Amino acid sequence: MIQVTSEVGREGYAGWGAYSVSKFGLEGMTETWAAEVEGTGVRVNMVDPGEMDTVMHALAVPDCDYELAHPRDLTEVFLYLASDRSRHVNGERLKAQSFSEEGRRS
Repeated sequence: MIQVTSEVGREGYAGWGAYSVSKFGLEGMTETWAAEVEGTGVRVNMVDPGEMDTVMHALAVPDCDYELAHPRDLTEVFLYLASDRSRHVNGERLKAQSFSEEGRRS
């Protein structure tokens, strides 16, 4: 299972109430499920895609003046977690914008 989280799942921000609370809950649920399925072959992980060029980001940060990643450029981490190459990965929180499979091996 791959959950999608956000930085607001680790640190609350004013004005992000319900969204932040839902991500805090998602992260706790992911960690709990990962612990519960440990050793069964089932894997539960989460990905923080970071700030991206989306409608949601434009609405939340209308005065953004820096370049944002595009969602289509962040698929590597999802493909990795969905593959057998990550069979040893469970309960992890991976950051999509700084992910490299090679870096995971070192």
